[in-house]
Amino acid sequence: MGSSSDDEYLYTVYTINPKQPLTKTIVENTAIDVIVDSGASVSIMDETAYTKLQDKVQLQRANIKICTYGSRTALPLLGKFCTTVSNSTKIVPTVFYIAKGHYGLLLSCQTATELGLLKIINSVSHTTPKVHPPFLESLLTQHANIFEGIGKLKDFQVKSRTPCH
Repeated sequence: MGSSSDDEYLYTVYTINPKQPLTKTIVENTAIDVIVDSGASVSIMDETAYTKLQDKVQLQRANIKICTYGSRTALPLLGKFCTTVSNSTKIVPTVFYIAKGHYGLLLSCQTATELGLLKIINSVSHTTPKVHPPFLESLLTQHANIFEGIGKLKDFQVKSRTPCH
């Protein structure tokens, strides 16, 4: 399967592992546990979760291919529905794609970010405070002209102990 604008991706939907971090959300006034998938471009729901909501939502045809990470095989989809998902602080619109099988629920990166469950940081910087021991601070202050900028020793030749080839 080639990449196209209609292809969407997920990290995993293979098994429900009790060690996976779950978070509670509300979809169509129903409490549902989801896994936040920072690598998912779509939110996905399995048949089991959908059966709790099928009287409340109407499926539409899903015209995309959704593949798990590293796979070229598309997941079999039953359809999609538009809804809102909420947590204790926010409500956001989203689209859930319904996958055939029993895998659990994955919340897309975009939806998780909008809910405040995930924060993507595009740059990382680290600054080290310039705290020096008192004796070093004294030397740096006393000889500030030596420790700043680029310099050159005048009338001095370094004697190397290692032969240069």
